Amino acid sequence: MRKSNILFMLCFIVIIIGFIYCFAARPENILKGRYYEAENGAHLIITDKKEPIELVGDDRMFEGIESGDEIEVFCSAVRETYPGSTDVEKLRALSEGDISDLPEDVMEQLNEMGW
Repeated sequence: MRKSNILFMLCFIVIIIGFIYCFAARPENILKGRYYEAENGAHLIITDKKEPIELVGDDRMFEGIESGDEIEVFCSAVRETYPGSTDVEKLRALSEGDISDLPEDVMEQLNEMGW
């Protein structure tokens, strides 16, 4: 009787841990770079690898963040478009910056494309 109770509890704990692992909201990616608010109001991150990625999420997430600020973004997979696009789950400001902190070559490309 005692062995079966222990086995039952052990199985129950394993099942609970499995559910927590499978259903916990966890982002697939963490991106770090500079924030850019485009002229059309779109939100982008220019990653440390100079990759522009559009950030899709609630506009309230971006309140208080200015173009050039360093940010960290917890997000879903990046869609293969140009610029890339991803759904933001969480955003964290790391340090202040300004527009001059954004890479000029990437900004020229975005401007040519109407961003």
